[in-house]
Amino acid sequence: MAFFRRTSLGPLAVAMALALLLGFGLARGLQATDDMRSQLDLFSQVLYLVQNNYVEAPDNEKLIKGAIDGMLKTLDPHTVYVPMQRAQQMDEE
Repeated sequence: MAFFRRTSLGPLAVAMALALLLGFGLARGLQATDDMRSQLDLFSQVLYLVQNNYVEAPDNEKLIKGAIDGMLKTLDPHTVYVPMQRAQQMDEE
């Protein structure tokens, strides 16, 4: 009976340790998500201010495209965004 108890606690201890490690990993992932969310909130606030306070009505498509292009330029000079329609045209050529 003592042998049965000792061997059944081993897998339980391993399972608890794995659950603890996974919990810490998920918490770190959620923190990264919160950081990203706060940055996207900042972007949304600036976009809202431009849309509502700029002298003329801005072209939202140009604003978003410019933001995407600017984001990708921070990576390296070769990374670009190719819109879906242009990608399909390139595939057909």
